[in-house]
Amino acid sequence: MKNSITLIIFVVLSFAFTQTGVAQLEKLFGGGQSGEKPAADFVPQNACVAAAVFPKQITSNEALKLFPHEIVTAWGKKELGFDPMLIKQATWMTKTPEHLDGPPDWAAVLHFEEMQGLAGSMIDDLEEKTIGGKTVFSAKDQWSPSFMVVDEATMVIGSETFFEDMLVLPAGKVTKLFEDSAVSGQAFGFADIETLRPLIDEQMEHLVELQLEPPIERLKQIPSLLESVLASLETKSKLEGTIVLRANSKSDAEELNEIIVEAMEYGRINLLAQMSQQLDLNDPVQVATVQYAKRIAEKYEKILSPVVDGKDLTITVPKSVMTTLPMLLSSIGGATGFQFEGPEMQMTAENQLRQSVLAWHNYESAMQKFPPRVIKDERGKPLFSGRVRLLPFLEQSNLSNSLRMDEPWDSEHNSQFTSMAVESFGVSEKGLATVRFPVFPGSLWDGDDRELGFGDITDGTSNTIFAIHAPPESATNWADPTPW
Repeated sequence: MKNSITLIIFVVLSFAFTQTGVAQLEKLFGGGQSGEKPAADFVPQNACVAAAVFPKQITSNEALKLFPHEIVTAWGKKELGFDPMLIKQATWMTKTPEHLDGPPDWAAVLHFEEMQGLAGSMIDDLEEKTIGGKTVFSAKDQWSPSFMVVDEATMVIGSETFFEDMLVLPAGKVTKLFEDSAVSGQAFGFADIETLRPLIDEQMEHLVELQLEPPIERLKQIPSLLESVLASLETKSKLEGTIVLRANSKSDAEELNEIIVEAMEYGRINLLAQMSQQLDLNDPVQVATVQYAKRIAEKYEKILSPVVDGKDLTITVPKSVMTTLPMLLSSIGGATGFQFEGPEMQMTAENQLRQSVLAWHNYESAMQKFPPRVIKDERGKPLFSGRVRLLPFLEQSNLSNSLRMDEPWDSEHNSQFTSMAVESFGVSEKGLATVRFPVFPGSLWDGDDRELGFGDITDGTSNTIFAIHAPPESATNWADPTPW
């Protein structure tokens, strides 16, 4: 049930961008709505990303008069204890992570017209405590959201470890981005790339081996050139999206512009080349589609080219693009028989091995031990490979949370998830893995129940076989506990 609140937050934050169809966009956002300045309350200095949306302003629009307000209100009061339709502003933020071996600290501040409390089903199994003089309903694990009641009209949902920071720390870079923003509308997003740079650089190291076409290869340089990013949807008098990329310096801005323009040109040429290769000259629909795609792609490339002003690159997405892009995608899609392939981004065997072993290292750092080779039930029956403990450390938390850990890996319920691909484990088809952890007498993985740490590797890590990228014929399901 607690996951329902996460769903509500996602719906609220994405609502401004997911309306009833392109035909309604101009009517919905075309005029008559006065934009609001987003409140940056409770955004502390250690926040690196924040977004704000005004759902109340959106749903009050005449174009949404048939929106099921009554159902949403009734469901919210029953399941959550408050009416989602009374949310005036929702502000979501993420704390700058120190590492990537667990869920990021996040929070969503909900500003209501009036507070209605929380349903008992949401908080019955939570621990009630006080942080900074505010009532907090604390979740039992780091993956579930906690709740903080700020006042009669403000609620905070998210990571409890972030709550105190929000109450006591002064405002920082992201708050300044909020306050300095000259845009208005119904949705905003801000990111302080500068504070994220160490983590971004760490992740970019893993992309070095991906062999891409030169124009796409240069996209890897973008994070190192950026200072911050702003995205907004203007709704005051027109429908228009804006993305502002602030570079570290004027010279970085010029290089960034060159990379973006070059990549856009490559994308246009590649799209038209693939369509031309598949073109059936006897099919008048395909011939017309290629002509349309060429015309509209050239126009888009010109419209979406950044405008450079000092350190800032501004990309404006006008109503014409928003209304014609869906038609373009529909026209060149399955109905006309065209199929497209993106640039090759296969993860190499060496990189798969590196990613997998890095996850084991991060797990050991967080838990002070490696996971056991085999996860068993209370009676000692093998259920899963210890690899499943690594899923949250491989950005696979949703997959991990979907498994029933009291059932075998190949049970009817679990099979629908263990058949999914986890690229870091090797072979992607049918959930197979070629990253294997060999078992032989005296090896690190000899025995089922031992949970070792680095301190138990007495021969030294450089002298110990930890993992092997096995040949395809030795692949096994990543959740299978059978030893190799």
